[in-house]
Amino acid sequence: MLCRNALRVLCAVFICTIFLPTPDASAARGGTAPKLTIEAVWVDRLEPDGSGVVTIEGVNLIYGGSPMVTLGDVRLSVNYAGGELIIADLPASITDGDYLLTVSTGDSQNQQDEYDLSVGATGPVGPQGDEGPQGEIGDTGPVGPAGPQGERGIEGDMGSIGPKGPEGPRGISGAVGPVGPTGPEGPEGPQGAPGEPTSPLPIAVNMVENISVTAGPAPLFGETQVNESYICGGCGSVVYWRQHSSAPWLTTVESFIVNYEDVVNDCENTRSLFRVRLRNYDVFFSKTVSFDVMCAR
Repeated sequence: MLCRNALRVLCAVFICTIFLPTPDASAARGGTAPKLTIEAVWVDRLEPDGSGVVTIEGVNLIYGGSPMVTLGDVRLSVNYAGGELIIADLPASITDGDYLLTVSTGDSQNQQDEYDLSVGATGPVGPQGDEGPQGEIGDTGPVGPAGPQGERGIEGDMGSIGPKGPEGPRGISGAVGPVGPTGPEGPEGPQGAPGEPTSPLPIAVNMVENISVTAGPAPLFGETQVNESYICGGCGSVVYWRQHSSAPWLTTVESFIVNYEDVVNDCENTRSLFRVRLRNYDVFFSKTVSFDVMCAR
């Protein structure tokens, strides 16, 4: 369970770095002063000596500067800080118990928040108690204010066809329909220029280096296709690959000759796969590709 939590945390770092807006940009659009707010905290003891990581989720966590994280009277070392996620080291000296966790980026009240945190195992939920006797009916209270509109109910059975009514006003646009079937594969496009890395180097959970896949010469007017799979991580891992040790880590890409596919939802078998499909259309020569694969969170 600790390993799965750690993997889930590192995946959140990658997603937040790419897709989530910065707190300053969100505040500018809303026109209100931002407030550093802690929403949830997880503690994972990952090492035999009891050390691990503290994961903090919230909003505006780096508003006004770099965050300082304190657990009780111990200042924690921050490994990653983003607008909605902070990851800090948990020293082995922190024993199980209740602590006050604080995050601060300045002296303003909008730049600090506190969180009551329990470190250690949580006991099982106790059995439900017996139902008590029904109380007496009380006096009718005053009419309360109207509540918010409830969620839309499930669709009922179709009624009988009524008479044709007058044409009504144009309705709102409907929901997006389901994704259609995949179209035929198009021709291979030109090789694009390598992009700049958009996130910090991921922390490896497992790495498979110097993988080589070879497809032999193709038959006349045909192709040779080789499919390979590599188990590189636990359930919920994110797969990265690179063509050589000095190249940046990349996520899944598609091309006409080689297909790299990551499988991150094989939780029933508690694993993540990296699948490679190599196609060769040359009738005289074999084709070989080499790369490294890494599963990370």
